[in-house]
Amino acid sequence: MGIYVGAVGCGALASPHLAWAYIDPGTGATFIGNMGPLIVGIVGGGFAFLLKIFWHPIKRRFGSDKTKPQDPSSHE
Repeated sequence: MGIYVGAVGCGALASPHLAWAYIDPGTGATFIGNMGPLIVGIVGGGFAFLLKIFWHPIKRRFGSDKTKPQDPSSHE
C-alpha cells in the first residue's frame, strides 16, 4: 500500500502542469448542450439584423402601394 501511494505521489509531482483542473464527463455534455442555443441565437440575431436593414427595400419590391393619390379638385 505504501509503495502504491508513493508511486502515485511521485507521478503527481512529476507532471503538475498537466493537472490544473478536473473536467468530468458531464462538462462535455453541458458544453455541447449550450452550443445549440448559442448558434440559434447568433443566427437568429444576424437574421433579425439583416431583416431590419433590408426591410424597406423588400417591402417596396413585393408589397403593394396602399396609398392612393389624392385628387386635388375634390375637397371633402
